[in-house]
Amino acid sequence: MTAATIDPRTMTRSETASAGPRLSFGGLIKSEAIKLLSLRSTYWGSLITVVAAVGIAAMMTFSLAWVFTNGEATQPVTDGLWVLAANQGVAFVFAITGVVMGVLVAASEYASGSIRSTLAVAPRRGWVLTAKAVVTLVYALIVAAITEAIAIGVAVLIASSDGLATPFGLDGLRMALGAVFYFVAAALVGLGLGFILRSTAGGITAGIGLFFVVDLVLRMATANDVVKAIRDVTPAAAGARIYTVGESAEAAVVQGLGGYGGGFVVLAAWIVAALIGGYVVLKKRDA
Repeated sequence: MTAATIDPRTMTRSETASAGPRLSFGGLIKSEAIKLLSLRSTYWGSLITVVAAVGIAAMMTFSLAWVFTNGEATQPVTDGLWVLAANQGVAFVFAITGVVMGVLVAASEYASGSIRSTLAVAPRRGWVLTAKAVVTLVYALIVAAITEAIAIGVAVLIASSDGLATPFGLDGLRMALGAVFYFVAAALVGLGLGFILRSTAGGITAGIGLFFVVDLVLRMATANDVVKAIRDVTPAAAGARIYTVGESAEAAVVQGLGGYGGGFVVLAAWIVAALIGGYVVLKKRDA
């Protein structure tokens, strides 16, 4: 007689919840970390994030430095000026690669079918989503911090090599922290979208639309109070309030809805909304 086997792909939700060994939450965290670090897309995505963000930040810095060294403009003594210059390129890359990273963490398991095995050993679906969110947050924080540090270092090196002052004080630190949080927010929103749509292409498209297209459409719309209020709560506008601060022209434009602190609150609200949406879909629908 042969032993009976269980195929998670043919199990109902109730059968999944009662079959096989269970993972503790700590074990689930370790499992999700192993999954993330075993994906080639994780390393390629991280490399692309660093190279693209630093490269564009360098170009933005070169352009601004040229204006001060060869143009008629004089350099204003603005705290964190070169952080601001670098962040114009860094934030653009962060929004794209952050969304992609988050979507892949969730949607890749649906594409391979391994989500069924995950739920077989961890039937508490809220724990599954929470573990993925914790692992994504930690990894995104590390990637963003490293990328931002390199981008700022390159920007300061370029400016100082042209004999320009490189002030870095409280505003510079605030902008650096804002850029890092922007990447983390994009990754966690992408994670939620991955669970909601269960599709890599669909999740990435929705995320890019949310972080870019919506803001672009609202920029082109009639500038009335209603449109301004809506744009203030978009991820792009909220992000701009935290990675551009101080006396810059860009900062003056984006200081809506609570300024710097309000930007963090709005992005946090988007994270919560995306993860709650992901949990509802994960809870209600069979894998």
